[in-house]
Amino acid sequence: GGGGGGGGEGEKQDDDGGDGDSGSGAGLGAAELAAAGPHPMLVMVYIPEYLMPTEFLEFLSPDLASVAFLRVFRHLDRPTRFCALLQFRDVASAAGVLRNYHGRRFSSFEEDHCVMGVVAELRRAEGKGEAPESIGARDARALPHAYVCAEEDPPNCAVCLERINLGGSDSIVSTLCIHMFHTECFTRCSGTPCPVCRYHPGETAPSACQQCGVVHDVWVCLICGHAGCGRYSNEHARAHFLETLHAYALETHTQQVWDFAGDGYVHRLLYDKSSDKLVEGNDTSGGDDFVRPQEPFQRLSATQEEEAVHSKLEGLAQQHNFLLMGELRRQREFYEAKVQALRQQGKKKRDTKPADVIASLRKQRKRLEARATSQEERVKELEEERNFLRDLNTNVRANEKDWEDQLTKTTKELEALEQAAEAIPMLEEQVGRLMGRLDEYSTSAN
Repeated sequence: GGGGGGGGEGEKQDDDGGDGDSGSGAGLGAAELAAAGPHPMLVMVYIPEYLMPTEFLEFLSPDLASVAFLRVFRHLDRPTRFCALLQFRDVASAAGVLRNYHGRRFSSFEEDHCVMGVVAELRRAEGKGEAPESIGARDARALPHAYVCAEEDPPNCAVCLERINLGGSDSIVSTLCIHMFHTECFTRCSGTPCPVCRYHPGETAPSACQQCGVVHDVWVCLICGHAGCGRYSNEHARAHFLETLHAYALETHTQQVWDFAGDGYVHRLLYDKSSDKLVEGNDTSGGDDFVRPQEPFQRLSATQEEEAVHSKLEGLAQQHNFLLMGELRRQREFYEAKVQALRQQGKKKRDTKPADVIASLRKQRKRLEARATSQEERVKELEEERNFLRDLNTNVRANEKDWEDQLTKTTKELEALEQAAEAIPMLEEQVGRLMGRLDEYSTSAN
C-alpha cells in the first residue's frame, strides 16, 4: 500500500496482508502481527473516494475503541483512492480487525472490498532524491507526535478544543488536511470530510461554458465570475460582455486578461515619470520587477533604487486607479440604464387610463361569475345525485327484513319439496308391491 501526506512530503507503507479477493482466516497476518510489537499497525488500502471519513469510521465502529490512532492518506499512484493507517492498543485487537474486515465489502450496494495488511516498516521521504528515513513497527509507538505534530505542545481537538493526549488513552483521527480530532468528536460531524476547513478530496470538475458546456477555450468574467466560451467557439463570453458591459475576462488556459472594450489583452503598465504617461512594459528581465537603468552595467545607488521602486509603485497604483475608474464608469452606465428601464415601466403603468383598468376588471369579473355559475350548477347536479342515492339506500334498508322473511319462507318450501322428492321412490316401490299382490289375487280367483 502507499499514501501521500501534506506539505509536499510523501509516505510509504510496506504491508504484508494479502489481496482483496482472499477470504479472511484465523491465521491471516499472525506472524507479521507477532513481529510488529505490542502496538501493531495496520494499513487499509484502496479506500474508494465516495466513502466519507465519518462513513469509514462507522464501518469500523464495532472495533473503533481499540484503535489508538488513525490517519488518512492519498494514494500517490491512484489519486481517486485513499489508504488509512491504524495503530492499535494491543495485538489481539489488531488481529481481530484484520480477521473481521479483510476482504469485507464496504457497502452492500457497492463492489469495493476492504484490503488490509500489517505494516512491517514505515518510511518517510523528506524530499525528492533523498533516501527515506525508516523506522520499524516496534518503534511506532511514538508515531503520532513525531509523525503529525512538529510542535512541542500537543495539539487541540478542532471540535471540542480539548488537548489531545498523544500516545495516551485518547482515540485520535487525522484527516487528509492534517486536522486532528478525538474519534468521538469527529463521528458527530457527519456529512463533510473535515468539519474545520471543509476540504473535499474529490477531483474538481474542469471549467465549462455556462451556456454550451464547452470545456476548452473558457473565459471567466472578473466582475461576476460568469464562465463563457471564447471567440473560437460560440463567443458566449463576448455575449456576456455585450449584455452586462463587464469588460475583463480571464482566459483559463493562458491566465491572461482580455479587455473586450479595448479589444486586446491587458498587459502590465509602467509609469514613465519623465512624460507622466503609462507605457506598456516588455517583460524581458526574466521576472525581475525592478526598473533597470539605461546603462547595462551601471549600478543604482540606494537613493536611486528607492526612487525607482517608489516610481514603480506609483505607476501600479495609478494603473489600478485607471482600471477601477473605467470599470466603475461602465458599471454606473449599466445600472443607470437598468434604472431608466424600470422608470419607463413604472411610467407606462401610471399612464394607463383608469377606464381601461375598469374595463379589464369587469371582463375578469364576468369570467369569474360565469365560472362560479358553472360550479354552482355542477354542485346542484351532485346534490341531486347524492339525494337519489340516499333514497335508494333507505329503500333497500327498509325492504331488507321483508326480503329476508321471503328468503326464509322460500328456503323452507324448497326443503319440503326436497323431502317429498326423496319419498317418491319409496312410494313407487310400495305401489309396485301392491300391484303385484292384486295380480296374484286376481289369478287365484279365476
